[in-house]
Amino acid sequence: MKTIKLSCVGMFLVTAMMSGCSDSTVNVPEVSTVSGKVLLSSGKPLTAGRVMLRPASSLTKATRKARRVIADVGNDGQFKIDTATAEVPILAGEYRVYIILGNDPRMKSLRKQVPEKYRSMEDDESDLIVNLGEQTESIVLKLAKG
Repeated sequence: MKTIKLSCVGMFLVTAMMSGCSDSTVNVPEVSTVSGKVLLSSGKPLTAGRVMLRPASSLTKATRKARRVIADVGNDGQFKIDTATAEVPILAGEYRVYIILGNDPRMKSLRKQVPEKYRSMEDDESDLIVNLGEQTESIVLKLAKG
């Protein structure tokens, strides 16, 4: 009886290792630089905060190496992320866009202009998706109204 249990456990481990328990299931190319501008629904630039690109489920299913990347937003709405500052590889693929404003009281007016779906990362509410396989520079991320 004990031998059968150990065999079943051994078979389970072998099957699990063969079915994709490696670091990545496909080879996804890396991107060296991502840059662009964040615009509010009014068309005016976001003047502060941070932009976060969070891997969409299609990318996380393709590879376990997919990680979120974050960049500061300048007062003109511009942002830039490169592999030297990202601390993780930037992989080509789809990312959901989120805005991080923090708790600084000076951000109060911006919180009113950035809909909750772009500030809440818990439920994958953001409907703004960027494909870094198609474009990596001069990306315009325009937030929609509420």
